Amino acid sequence: MPENSPPTGRVVRSNAWAITTFLFLLLVTARVQAQYNILSQHPVSNRPYPSAYYNQQLPNAGAGGPLNHLMPNSPNIVNTVMKNGGSSLVTGAGAWNSPGSDDGQHKPLYYGQASDPVYQLAGCASPMSGLNGIKFHAPSGAQFNQGSFDKEIVIWDQTTNRTIGLFGGTCTSSSCYALPPSSGTLASPTSFTVNGGYCSADNWTSGQGVGGGDAVSTAGISPFGNIIRLTEILTVGHINHGLRGVTTCVDTNNGLYPSRLVFPANQPGGAPANTCANAGVSSTNRPPNGALFFLDYTQAQLDCFDPSKPSCSGINKLASWQFMLIEAATLYGITIEDTGNGSSISLPGIESEQAYYFYDSHGYPGSKAVADQFTNYMNSHCSGAACSIVTRSAPHSLVQWNINAWAGISLVNGGDVISHMHVADPCVAMGLQGLAGGCASPGPKASAPDAPTGLTATVQ
Repeated sequence: MPENSPPTGRVVRSNAWAITTFLFLLLVTARVQAQYNILSQHPVSNRPYPSAYYNQQLPNAGAGGPLNHLMPNSPNIVNTVMKNGGSSLVTGAGAWNSPGSDDGQHKPLYYGQASDPVYQLAGCASPMSGLNGIKFHAPSGAQFNQGSFDKEIVIWDQTTNRTIGLFGGTCTSSSCYALPPSSGTLASPTSFTVNGGYCSADNWTSGQGVGGGDAVSTAGISPFGNIIRLTEILTVGHINHGLRGVTTCVDTNNGLYPSRLVFPANQPGGAPANTCANAGVSSTNRPPNGALFFLDYTQAQLDCFDPSKPSCSGINKLASWQFMLIEAATLYGITIEDTGNGSSISLPGIESEQAYYFYDSHGYPGSKAVADQFTNYMNSHCSGAACSIVTRSAPHSLVQWNINAWAGISLVNGGDVISHMHVADPCVAMGLQGLAGGCASPGPKASAPDAPTGLTATVQ
């Protein structure tokens, strides 16, 4: 064939086939990358904000932790916090709940997709007023957790890879129980005004995971950072990230810090937590908001607690959920992110079942059964000093599991859990975050998951 001859019909058909195949593969790839949903969830390795300090193991984790970088006065802080200013260990560590009026502080996660309507944020207050006008995809009428306190919602808009967190507080208006019904589009989104102005946002993959706003954490942790997923408890058996901690009040560690905030709470988006003066208790030996607590158990000692490992003489096995908390507190630590529980350190940072209930009647039948699996698991593993079950009638949560994470832990080398707990110097978290002034380095990171592409035009 001469060099400049027109293409034959066969060549034209081949090109058309190739183009069609290429476009089809692009569409399939985009769906594989991003179209997760409540019944086909992202793998546990796909953590939000992979570079965040709380997704990195602590220096010397499983071999004592960062004992060479402790917050000044660490032993006295731990003793005061864990005894709540009293003379003995306070084992109460909060509660996990099924949906209902007791389901405060737990965060439902919704998977925003291109087929979902578009909302636009309004009413976000300083320091997060820059989020006003942000558009995001979310299921029409997606529900906050239904707690009578700390109503919250998190939406992962997969079309932009942005995570949005909103806080409804104790508001009793219908706008604090659900997003409004919507058929909004990019050109004509449905406006949503946030109660109290508390907003958070960050990029799921590239976001720093800190300074993300004041809606989901007084320490400014980004939406769904540090949150335990139900599947981690049900199918993985490990929590491979830090934990959210709540304590009675925060202060300046006897004036050793110029304010009641340390990293990450002193970043933009942090918010004042309850002071000890407001709580009506002594401020002596109370930590600042954002303080990072950790346990110094070795890996061999953790194995002794692990119900799946051989027994060790004189060491009680822990319930599997309790072991996961103790392991995570040892390897990753606990960030003080909120106040007001009147206990030692509670660990309420778990995914709410509310989204599963919602999705069950909104396009994903069978999703409630996943939440029921968690309920059944907790009912089967909640007993003894570490956990008790409270049953109520609606509108209360039908089941509440009173979690006593610090109860029933055997002495190790003659010391109770208080003797094995410490507060890291803020430079540890800063170093793991890769910030100047840090005194630790993050370990090798797994490759971050690709951002979703090709679904819709990017929403700005």
